[in-house]
Amino acid sequence: MKIIKQLPDAEFEVMKIVWANNPPVTAGIIMEQLGIEKKWKAQTINSLMLRLVKRGFLRTEKKGKERIYFPVISREDYL
Repeated sequence: MKIIKQLPDAEFEVMKIVWANNPPVTAGIIMEQLGIEKKWKAQTINSLMLRLVKRGFLRTEKKGKERIYFPVISREDYL
Protein backbone atom coordinates (compact mmCIF):
# COMPACT_ATOMS: atom_id res chain seq x y z
CA MET A 1 0.00 0.00 0.00
CA LYS A 2 1.30 3.41 -0.95
CA ILE A 3 1.79 5.83 1.92
CA ILE A 4 0.08 9.16 1.25
CA LYS A 5 1.75 12.17 2.81
CA GLN A 6 -0.44 14.51 4.80
CA LEU A 7 -1.29 17.71 2.96
CA PRO A 8 -0.74 21.20 4.35
CA ASP A 9 -4.02 22.76 5.52
CA ALA A 10 -4.50 25.07 2.52
CA GLU A 11 -4.03 22.23 0.04
CA PHE A 12 -6.35 19.98 2.03
CA GLU A 13 -9.02 22.73 1.93
CA VAL A 14 -8.72 22.77 -1.87
CA MET A 15 -8.93 18.97 -2.05
CA LYS A 16 -12.09 18.99 0.10
CA ILE A 17 -13.75 21.22 -2.54
CA VAL A 18 -12.44 19.00 -5.36
CA TRP A 19 -13.88 15.90 -3.65
CA ALA A 20 -17.21 17.64 -2.96
CA ASN A 21 -17.79 18.47 -6.63
CA ASN A 22 -18.26 16.26 -9.66
CA PRO A 23 -15.02 16.19 -11.65
CA PRO A 24 -13.64 17.98 -13.45
CA VAL A 25 -13.30 21.09 -11.34
CA THR A 26 -11.79 24.41 -12.30
CA ALA A 27 -9.90 27.04 -10.35
CA GLY A 28 -13.07 29.13 -10.76
CA ILE A 29 -15.12 26.58 -8.82
CA ILE A 30 -12.50 26.52 -6.05
CA MET A 31 -12.46 30.33 -6.01
CA GLU A 32 -16.26 30.47 -5.76
CA GLN A 33 -16.52 27.91 -2.96
CA LEU A 34 -13.38 28.67 -0.98
CA GLY A 35 -11.39 31.63 -2.25
CA ILE A 36 -13.94 34.25 -1.31
CA GLU A 37 -14.34 32.86 2.19
CA LYS A 38 -10.54 32.62 2.66
CA LYS A 39 -9.92 35.92 0.85
CA TRP A 40 -7.50 34.10 -1.46
CA LYS A 41 -6.54 35.56 -4.82
CA ALA A 42 -6.90 33.53 -8.03
CA GLN A 43 -3.10 33.26 -8.19
CA THR A 44 -3.03 31.60 -4.77
CA ILE A 45 -5.58 29.02 -5.85
CA ASN A 46 -3.69 28.34 -9.08
CA SER A 47 -0.48 27.82 -7.10
CA LEU A 48 -2.21 25.42 -4.69
CA MET A 49 -3.76 23.45 -7.57
CA LEU A 50 -0.38 23.20 -9.29
CA ARG A 51 1.21 21.94 -6.09
CA LEU A 52 -1.51 19.30 -5.78
CA VAL A 53 -0.80 18.19 -9.36
CA LYS A 54 2.93 17.90 -8.53
CA ARG A 55 2.12 15.89 -5.40
CA GLY A 56 -0.04 13.51 -7.43
CA PHE A 57 -3.38 14.43 -5.87
CA LEU A 58 -4.79 16.02 -9.02
CA ARG A 59 -4.30 15.63 -12.71
CA THR A 60 -4.93 18.47 -15.07
CA GLU A 61 -5.93 19.00 -18.68
CA LYS A 62 -6.24 22.13 -20.73
CA LYS A 63 -9.71 22.78 -22.09
CA GLY A 64 -9.68 25.86 -24.28
CA LYS A 65 -8.09 28.60 -22.20
CA GLU A 66 -9.03 26.96 -18.92
CA ARG A 67 -7.37 24.20 -16.94
CA ILE A 68 -9.60 21.47 -15.58
CA TYR A 69 -8.63 19.22 -12.69
CA PHE A 70 -9.49 15.66 -11.76
CA PRO A 71 -8.82 14.01 -8.38
CA VAL A 72 -6.27 11.19 -8.57
CA ILE A 73 -6.57 10.22 -4.91
CA SER A 74 -10.02 9.68 -3.43
CA ARG A 75 -11.08 11.21 -0.14
CA GLU A 76 -11.40 7.69 1.34
CA ASP A 77 -7.85 6.77 0.32
CA TYR A 78 -6.51 10.02 1.76
CA LEU A 79 -8.35 9.77 5.07
